[in-house]
This record gives sequence, structure tokens and C-alpha cells, in this order.
Amino acid sequence: MTEAALAQIFSILTEVLKAKGVERSSFAPEDRLYEDGLGLDSLDAATLAAMLDNAFGSDPYNAGEFPQTVGEIISFYTAAKAN
Repeated sequence: MTEAALAQIFSILTEVLKAKGVERSSFAPEDRLYEDGLGLDSLDAATLAAMLDNAFGSDPYNAGEFPQTVGEIISFYTAAKAN
């Protein structure tokens, strides 16, 4: 995965969180997306999916995956790039 693609994923996560009133500018692969992690709910996940799809032309949610961590989102695009 390129640095630009990784930066785009982090930028999208930052935007989703900012809409929730949460300021966060850095992420680690092990950061959990839901509940006690970043605190995303189902509406946030739908927004995240739409934004990822707009940026990359696909997203893990519509591919039948339900990522639990930032790293799983990164892995989805890393694997997609390899195929």
C-alpha cells in the first residue's frame, strides 16, 4: 500500500470521527473501530464505507467483510492491490 493510500484512509477516519465531535489525527493498525476503540456506530460504519468506496472504488463492507480494526481496513486494500 502506498503512503498516499494510507494517508487517504487515515484522512477518511479523521473526517468520520470529526463528524462525531472526536478529534483524532493518528491511528495504529491495532486501533479498534467500534465500542471501546474509536467508538464508531452503524451509521458511522455506513459513512466510512461510502467514503472509502468514493476514494478507492471499493470498500470492505460491500465486499462482505466487517473490519474490526484499522489494520483490517488497510489489509483489505493491500490484498485488493495484490490481486
